Amino acid sequence: MQNYAEHSVFKDENRLSIECVPQNLPHREKELGLLDLFFKSILDRPGGMSQRVFICGGIGVGKTVISKLFGAHIETRAQRKGINLRYVHVNCRVNKSLFTVLQRVVDALNIPFPSRGYSDEELLHSLMKYFNDQNIYLILALDELESLIREEGSEPLYIASQDFKRSASMSLRESR
Repeated sequence: MQNYAEHSVFKDENRLSIECVPQNLPHREKELGLLDLFFKSILDRPGGMSQRVFICGGIGVGKTVISKLFGAHIETRAQRKGINLRYVHVNCRVNKSLFTVLQRVVDALNIPFPSRGYSDEELLHSLMKYFNDQNIYLILALDELESLIREEGSEPLYIASQDFKRSASMSLRESR
């Protein structure tokens, strides 16, 4: 009798995981090239003007995987240039508040912050100070952003964008 558990129709079942990010994405070169173009200034002039990019499309077209692959590529290129750039991908359907989004950033970067005791704004401000002190640049991808907006409105985005603007201007002043 043949044991079917030993056989699979898949060469690598891990490729079916939502966390799997292939090394290349056929037919998505144009989109990856556009992301490279949009974020080129980060590699050319770290600490300069920050970018905001919205990737839109239907369910299952590859928005998440394109974003994650781009994040891996730009981190590698930044490292080769001696730039401490980090890419963090946060799913806002799972992390529905600004605090939990920021906490995922803390966790992803292994930053030594307590998990409680900060307000959203305090945690954001502390993160920005940490990034400036450690010379870290961050690309934060907020996947399924509409879930965060539905839960908390647009206020968290406003707060974050204001703190990022202050941080960017601090970096520019310090680099002169």
